Amino acid sequence: MVVHLADRPASILRRGYPVIQALNVAGTVVGVAWYWPQLLHTRILLLPFVPDCPLAAAFLAVALLVWRKGRGEALQGFAIGVALFYGAWTIALLWRTGSAGNLADEAMLWAHVGMMLEALLLWHAARPHRGWRLAALWIAANTFVDYALGTHPALPQAAPAQTVAWLTAVAAIAVALAVPAIEPAT
Repeated sequence: MVVHLADRPASILRRGYPVIQALNVAGTVVGVAWYWPQLLHTRILLLPFVPDCPLAAAFLAVALLVWRKGRGEALQGFAIGVALFYGAWTIALLWRTGSAGNLADEAMLWAHVGMMLEALLLWHAARPHRGWRLAALWIAANTFVDYALGTHPALPQAAPAQTVAWLTAVAAIAVALAVPAIEPAT
């Protein structure tokens, strides 16, 4: 069987589906456990805005499931956008602050690299044109809740919350500006 270069992402996702989904579930569970102390003290209406990356992994798991069934284009675009943003955010923060160095931080770093790789594979396999605006809106709302209402995750001491807030806001604006190039107006 000949696999064309353009078909490789889909082939990787199909062949690796059980392992990828197991990693998505593990990432979601471990991520929620990491956020658990914070979730216990968060107002109920703000709960969906706290576990950013575990939710991104869960969204990817569902998007991958519906992609296999040939449905869910908007969900795919949403999940990909959210996973790429929070994967890149976490990798940049760990790299910038020099936090990677112990086993837990290294595991977190590589888990987010994997989440981004999965999102890129799904993006190339599915080519969704919908859901990106919703991802940008979610990222903007989440950024507001995180830094205006104080639900952001614990940050390394080398990363002052105000600096991270501004950088996250700039990144969220960049995502919003990129959306028209990805998702054509309907």
